[in-house]
Amino acid sequence: PGVSEAHVVNGIETSDGYVAVGSATPAPDNGTLNAFAVKVDKNGVFVWGWASHPNPTAKASAFVNAVVELPAAAGGGLLLAGVVVDGVGVARRSMTKLSQKGHEKWTVIAAFGDMQGSSGAWEMMAMGRENDSVLLAGFHKLDCGTQCSSQLAFKSGGITDGGSAIVMQLPITAFAADAAGPTHSQIQRLLADSAAWAASPAGYGTVRSARQSPDGSVVCLLRNDKTGATAISKLSSADGTTIWAPGNVAASIGQGTSIAISDDGNVAMVGLSQTEGRYPQSLVTVARLSLFSSTNGSLLWTRSFSVGGVPELIRHECWGVVAAPSNAGYVITCGTGIEPDMCNTGLPPALRRNCYLGIGDYRPGAVPRAPNVWQSMVVMADKRGRLLWQRVDSYRPPHSHAPLGQSGGSAAEWGSLTSQGGVLVFLDDPAAGSLGLMKLLPRSLGSGRPAHVVAALAAADLKQTETSYVQLTQPCKNAHPITGRLTVSSVADCEQKCDVQAAAAPGTGQPACVAVDSDGSSCFLKSCCEGTPGACGHDICGYRRAGAPSPAPPSPPTPPVPPAPAGMTLRQAAAMRGIFIGSATNVAGVQGQFEPQYKLVEQAQFSLTTAENACKFGPIHPERDSYSWAGCDAIFSAAESANQTVRGHNLCWHIENPQWLLRGEFNTSELRQILREHIHAVVTRYGARALAWDVVNEAVDQNGLKPSAPWYPKVDDYIDVAFTAARAAGGPNVKLFYNDYSAEGMNRKSEQVYKLVSGMRSRGVPIDGVGLQFHWSLDLHEPLEEVAANMKRLAELGLEVHITELDIKCVPQGSAEPCTAARLNAQAALYAQIVSTCLAARNCRSVETWGFTDRHTWISTSTAPLPFDVYYKPKPAVDAMINALLHKVAKVDTNASWELR
Repeated sequence: PGVSEAHVVNGIETSDGYVAVGSATPAPDNGTLNAFAVKVDKNGVFVWGWASHPNPTAKASAFVNAVVELPAAAGGGLLLAGVVVDGVGVARRSMTKLSQKGHEKWTVIAAFGDMQGSSGAWEMMAMGRENDSVLLAGFHKLDCGTQCSSQLAFKSGGITDGGSAIVMQLPITAFAADAAGPTHSQIQRLLADSAAWAASPAGYGTVRSARQSPDGSVVCLLRNDKTGATAISKLSSADGTTIWAPGNVAASIGQGTSIAISDDGNVAMVGLSQTEGRYPQSLVTVARLSLFSSTNGSLLWTRSFSVGGVPELIRHECWGVVAAPSNAGYVITCGTGIEPDMCNTGLPPALRRNCYLGIGDYRPGAVPRAPNVWQSMVVMADKRGRLLWQRVDSYRPPHSHAPLGQSGGSAAEWGSLTSQGGVLVFLDDPAAGSLGLMKLLPRSLGSGRPAHVVAALAAADLKQTETSYVQLTQPCKNAHPITGRLTVSSVADCEQKCDVQAAAAPGTGQPACVAVDSDGSSCFLKSCCEGTPGACGHDICGYRRAGAPSPAPPSPPTPPVPPAPAGMTLRQAAAMRGIFIGSATNVAGVQGQFEPQYKLVEQAQFSLTTAENACKFGPIHPERDSYSWAGCDAIFSAAESANQTVRGHNLCWHIENPQWLLRGEFNTSELRQILREHIHAVVTRYGARALAWDVVNEAVDQNGLKPSAPWYPKVDDYIDVAFTAARAAGGPNVKLFYNDYSAEGMNRKSEQVYKLVSGMRSRGVPIDGVGLQFHWSLDLHEPLEEVAANMKRLAELGLEVHITELDIKCVPQGSAEPCTAARLNAQAALYAQIVSTCLAARNCRSVETWGFTDRHTWISTSTAPLPFDVYYKPKPAVDAMINALLHKVAKVDTNASWELR
């Protein structure tokens, strides 16, 4: 109710269904976040939804990080734990009680004593094993300034440096009342009377999770974000005193994110670990599952899991782990994908280019996916950490025509055992509206034969680089003993140590090493393939020739663009993804003064239109006391006849102004009044017929506000005046944008744009978004990972992004070089990557080209910058953009010897 873009972080099975919780963007977006809970029945059918609505005026946000079902002794219903953040930098640990029907009983945000400069949050909550207590885990005493809201948007997310870890056990009776929740004094009284306890493990910034063991003790997962330390400790259930605390284990297992306790009391920790990659500044990030002894907390084993492909490109992050009954094993829930910042490391040119293209896997059947398009990875290992099964899934919108693997994206954020013996997976599904559920059948927890998967060293590497690798044709089934084994941390480490071993025994003629085994920690010599069946951890063995380097795959030329589905238009494809696709339109074209194809193609292909010039100050306001509406009216009328939406451009600019305004000797007060009157006249005339207006256009350069006659510097607050006047004229339904060029990535100018709009937000000046123009060249443009980062930080301000004036010069202006077929394909790929970057950003709602045909472009026709040629025929860019909009992700065959991505 009243939210969109919900990000799920936790969930449970209840007596009659499943409940997912997290945080969501309000609808309409006001720059804050709301906590939410959603319930479905046992068949996945929606039952109810609840959302908090903290004070939007105070810019308060709320997050739910955990949910439990209360027993009858506490009146039943649901208990939610998380944090409420106000607009001045106070984060308060919060709890909410809901009825079984989703009605809010109460919310408490002052019960735990958090205050200015000493913020806190509950990261996790769990019921005691006897349902007589609640365990709360998190942090307090943190000073996060005014950035608490953005820092706490997904649990603590690495910002607890300076805080103090805390775990608290409260009796279930503390939450029994329906009229009101516990107060600060009541909680303090419970703690003083020994009816409850709280502990703050020294040296750690947060307790990420706390669970009760079969013997009643409490096990905590601890994290220190400053040092990177991860540890577990066991506390007494009577008073929270420490039973054992073996210390930092990050060097062995990386970062822990959650824990589960099996029936034998051992503690499973899930998380991720990072090692240096083969290239400068590159990292290999894999899923990590580790098991610790219930007796003393010692590490019993640790295993890594991945989806294969290029390890430096494909990242894995895991947030959930559940212990299967009867010590049958553990299920971990993860996300896997390419992050944009991974492309901006010291990768070889070929790999860096493939990173931008979403190509992280060269095995047959692998499908490219853009950076930030993630997939869900769910893995089950037995009690010794051996892989039982692994599956990778991604949501695809219904009736979508894109190839599998190229749209939507998913990430498994949490998992819960079901009463039928299966697993319910809670997914972040952007293409589905952000919240997804996947139920795995009971047999998924069975003790079937382990799958045989080549994990760390991709089978494709063995197949494609045949000068460096040899693939054995027979399984590992002969009887020779295993004679050599090396302990390693990565594929690169394996290769390096293999070369050292080979150099130490020259002239043997023997290949050096077999691939890293399925737990990612051992590197075997060739004779490993001569042990008992499956001794290597997989059925197929390959080995690396002694001393032979592992070359990076060659950089292929940009392939021809595959055709889009027959008859599919850009606007149809965009509608499936819920965004606008548009073009700037010349009024002469819609009035029939250009070729007939102009209007036909423009209206058939685009759902959004912008007047190229007809609605600017000069054409629409030629005299001080008179307006000329004909051209702008024609744009609106033509768009509405074609069921298009109009984006208004622009209300205030230092160009396209009438002579009376430029030559008039107006004082500051008069200029303010002229600006207000003009904006009021234009915005009230078109009202809600306009989706948005570019209120101010191109006001900054690399050093800040630039001279913009007649407005600046004479009217030093003209931007605030313009936006305030536009809001007063159009109300909340017309979105107000600042629009600029060369500010798409992370550069000096985009810093000035960010400074401008963040300042407006802090001053309360109404602004809804930023238009990024994207006047690019095939040979000169911003890195797309920087574009994604820029969009992300604007999203954190609560601002939408529209791509407003996109064109890509196929060849430089004035160049004699022809726009060859190869360059057209490269241009198409860049158009598609820009569309994909927009789709991956939660706040990017529109992609608009500045014109659509090379016949009518504001720059030279010879540069061929637009998606349609001079004859109105679609160039490869059209198919490429449609394919990007119809982006899908492949499912995997979990019975395969290895899995294709």
